[in-house]
Amino acid sequence: MSDETYNGPERRRYYRLVPSSSEKLQADFYFLQGKHCQAEVVNLSPGGLLCYLETGLEYLGVGVIIPRIDIRIPYKPVVTYAGEILRIQHAAQGKVCFCAIQFIKYGGLKDRLKASSGKIPRERRQIPDAVFLKRLQEAEDYTQLEDIEKEIIVRNQVYQSFNDIAEALPLEERWFFYEILDEMKRCEPNYPEGMKREFLRLCRAEIRPSVNRKRKLVQWVKDILAFFGYSRSQNFSFPSR
Repeated sequence: MSDETYNGPERRRYYRLVPSSSEKLQADFYFLQGKHCQAEVVNLSPGGLLCYLETGLEYLGVGVIIPRIDIRIPYKPVVTYAGEILRIQHAAQGKVCFCAIQFIKYGGLKDRLKASSGKIPRERRQIPDAVFLKRLQEAEDYTQLEDIEKEIIVRNQVYQSFNDIAEALPLEERWFFYEILDEMKRCEPNYPEGMKREFLRLCRAEIRPSVNRKRKLVQWVKDILAFFGYSRSQNFSFPSR
């Protein structure tokens, strides 16, 4: 495996979140032919992630499709995507490398999930920023609780209080909204400007700008056809969760 980089058009249009939790985020990658590896997440978004991987994995390379990626966030349900490797770069430590992955399907290639209708009350678009921020500030800060069981209970209560916002988002952005919520509470009241903009965008369910939509659609169809053709010939199946 050598250092490789995707040289096509710039495709990043998501805010990249660097988790500040004391517990590290892990990802499990499941490849064809039963190959599997684990990674430590550096940053992530609904569009992709950057992670650390051990060097020497010969089946990794730019353009490789990963049929299932399980993102393991402590004390939360697993988030699953399929993805494509965009960049591999050896880190200074020598024993690990950076791997940049673009997500191409929420839920992995085998799952068929219904997307959100995307319908939100028209008046939400007119709500001032201060209203959403005040609502956040008035929520109990579960991130500072030392008792993990109490933290989970309070966090779930806060999440439920924001259900009206989360339910208007596409499925692949709902989990990310709650991650942004966690980070906003951790750094309250000194919100990083980029994070605050992303929080407000999600509160309003504003649509992200499209990037190379036609090109991505054509590539997506090719990836699906290639994957299912290969998996049938190899009688491949995912490990059970």
